[in-house]
Amino acid sequence: MIANGNVDVGKVQPSHQLDKLREERKTLPIYSFRERLLQDVEKNQVLIIVGETGSGKTTQIPQYLHEAGYTKGGKKIGCTQPRRIAAMSVAARVSQEMGVKLGHAVVISSVSRIAPRRRLF
Repeated sequence: MIANGNVDVGKVQPSHQLDKLREERKTLPIYSFRERLLQDVEKNQVLIIVGETGSGKTTQIPQYLHEAGYTKGGKKIGCTQPRRIAAMSVAARVSQEMGVKLGHAVVISSVSRIAPRRRLF
């Protein structure tokens, strides 16, 4: 999933549905760490975020970064998933929560596997 700054393009959710999704986002465990997370991103080059499955790490953190302005000037936020089906599910959920059409502000991008003899560090 790659989010970019074109959030106004391709709106698809009626405002009452977006309001409901925004309220649901606030119930996720990660929400209580939102401000601290953004402060820590500002202060550190690397963060390791650990949390239970379903806590909102994958769907919320990219949105928090986007909302904080990290996608201005064409910058992108990447989120990796080990399986294509997971990536599709995450991208669909994030685009729904952002109220944009999948493929505009939220995009799925596939990267080929690295050749066995090459190592990535």
